[in-house]
Amino acid sequence: MKIQYDDKKHKKELYELWQAAFQDTTAFAEYYFQWVYPKNQVIVAADSEGICSMLHLNPYTWAWKQKAHNEETHKTTAYTKTLHYIVGVATKETHRRQGFMAACMKQALQDMEQAGEPFTYLMPAKKEYYEPFQFVMVKEACKLRYENGSWSKEGKETEGKEADYKLFPLRSPQYLEQLQEELQSQDGAILKWDTSDAYAAYVKEVRKEETVFIIEQLWLPETEKERPKEILEKTVIPLLYRQAGVYPVEYQVSQAVMLRILNLEQFVSLLPYEGVDITLQVYVRDTLCKGNEGGYSIFLSSRGNQVKRWKQEEEGKPDCVEWDIGQLTDWLLENADFAGQMYMMEIV
Repeated sequence: MKIQYDDKKHKKELYELWQAAFQDTTAFAEYYFQWVYPKNQVIVAADSEGICSMLHLNPYTWAWKQKAHNEETHKTTAYTKTLHYIVGVATKETHRRQGFMAACMKQALQDMEQAGEPFTYLMPAKKEYYEPFQFVMVKEACKLRYENGSWSKEGKETEGKEADYKLFPLRSPQYLEQLQEELQSQDGAILKWDTSDAYAAYVKEVRKEETVFIIEQLWLPETEKERPKEILEKTVIPLLYRQAGVYPVEYQVSQAVMLRILNLEQFVSLLPYEGVDITLQVYVRDTLCKGNEGGYSIFLSSRGNQVKRWKQEEEGKPDCVEWDIGQLTDWLLENADFAGQMYMMEIV
């Protein structure tokens, strides 16, 4: 088995593996390999027969607001950083359960850790595939359906302060240009209805017995984020009906998202936290991202979070817990409002 980064000379092989695994429409697959593939990184596993497994790392510029731990100023600063979204994890049917995907994932996680990225994320086909790599569920899938003037819900909405996103992929002109191309490959478009940055991104899906509009993203100004159903019903859906026809509408409130911490100290520093001060003494085990191994004092505070790595003589503190990185991730997500204040709706 050989693990390496694709040199962009194997587009045909990767395209065929993609379609064998995901069976996307030709239009969407061609969009992906024309717009996304040239800019991403692909880790491949190969044997004597050629490429048999792949994992795509798609770059997104994330923005977040971070508080400095300062008793006097409590200053909040906006940051941006390129993070990688894991997609296209696939192995040839004849090579599955032989360790090819695991080897690609291990390489990806360790390389992103070395690059200083705080976390990575993915949308799981099955969460059980990724739990052995210490990925943890952040959000469950949830959608609302509007038909004949009434709403119904499928899935569970994430509790949190959805009206004030503090972590999200930056909505730059380049982001919106690529999003428009992606939507057009699925018979969709971006709907805009005023002079603000508000938009709804929709696709049209033809199912066995019906046609449905799926609103994949609803990006609203801060003043309107608390009332998405009202904006949809009074503004977006009538506009959609006028432009594209009257069909049932599904609004994707959230996608199923899993997260993996790569750099614990950086991750804790960017967590949104507004509760009472909490201190945790913890010894962390991480067999994949070795830089996370060790003892820490973690302070969560509305004034800004802190992480202090223990000195060697402090090892074995009597009041500490010993957790693997996945258990610590669960604890951090439970105590900080990361899920509620993260907006991530990208498909690829």
